[in-house]
Amino acid sequence: MTAAVFGAAGLAGRMLGVALEDLWNTHASRMAPNSGLCAILAGTGLVLLGRPRGEITVAARRTAQVLALCVALIAAATLAEYASGTDFGIDVLLIPQRALADVPSPHMSIFSASCLLLVAGALVSLDRIGRSSRFRISDL
Repeated sequence: MTAAVFGAAGLAGRMLGVALEDLWNTHASRMAPNSGLCAILAGTGLVLLGRPRGEITVAARRTAQVLALCVALIAAATLAEYASGTDFGIDVLLIPQRALADVPSPHMSIFSASCLLLVAGALVSLDRIGRSSRFRISDL
């Protein structure tokens, strides 16, 4: 839930052209809009899967998997941008044109994209168990 709240704050700040991070630290790096959106999606997926195993409904599990897939697609598209050296424009889709002037860099970092891709993989495989009952694939 906290990840979703921080993601929403970062995304809302960017969309409004306000750097919320500057309110407490003028040297803080700013969250990219796609990072904020991915944090909202992943945080929501974690909330859906945060119950004891027997209490998680099929609908909640499927919704969390769809949210994780969205996170994976956004992160993979960002990594593809870095790998190909092209700009698909996915980072600026969430920022109004008037706010772009106030934003130093609207792009998600390669490190954020890599971490979010791993988070999405963990969300999808959260309740999958490996060959040993003590080992879960999401632990990787």
